[in-house]
Amino acid sequence: PAGRKQTLYFDQGSGLLRRWDRLSVSPSGETAASLLWDEYRAVDGVKIAHTFKLNSDQFAFTVKTEECVHNQAMEDSEFAKPAAP
Repeated sequence: PAGRKQTLYFDQGSGLLRRWDRLSVSPSGETAASLLWDEYRAVDGVKIAHTFKLNSDQFAFTVKTEECVHNQAMEDSEFAKPAAP
C-alpha cells in the first residue's frame, strides 16, 4: 500500500511459497529483506514450512520447527495479563 515493492516466489511444481523479498522501514531507513521457507512437511494434511530464514542488510537468522500442533487445547490463564512488576 505504501508503494514498496514485494516479490513472492512459489515452487513451480508444488505451488508452495519459497521466498519473499521486500523492503521494510526501520528507524534507520529502508531495509531489504529476504524471507525463505523450506522443509515443508504435512501436518494434519496441511503443508507447513519447518525452516524459516530471514536475511537482511542488518542481520540474519534461521528458525527451525521440530513440532507443529493444530488446535491444541489451551487454558484461559495462558492469555491472562501478567501482574505489574
